[in-house]
Amino acid sequence: MAGTQQTSRSDTPGIDRLRQEVVDFLGAQVEHLAEKAGDKVADVTDQLGQVVENGGVLPKVGARVLQGDSPLKAFLGEKAKSVKDNVVDK
Repeated sequence: MAGTQQTSRSDTPGIDRLRQEVVDFLGAQVEHLAEKAGDKVADVTDQLGQVVENGGVLPKVGARVLQGDSPLKAFLGEKAKSVKDNVVDK
């Protein structure tokens, strides 16, 4: 086996660079996804904060569901009341 040449890790700088580029790319993708997830959580938190501050339909829907209404019936009923109230106010 005198003619067989083994490639050691030090003989493959291209592979090492490719490996590092893949690791860097994947790290950047994970960071980007984490930022997007953080933005989504912040948006949901803001929306929930607005519901708490302004009342809104959601707490009323929850109360109706706890009293035995189906979620769909409770939502539609409260939405209809909200529309009616807006029309009457105008």
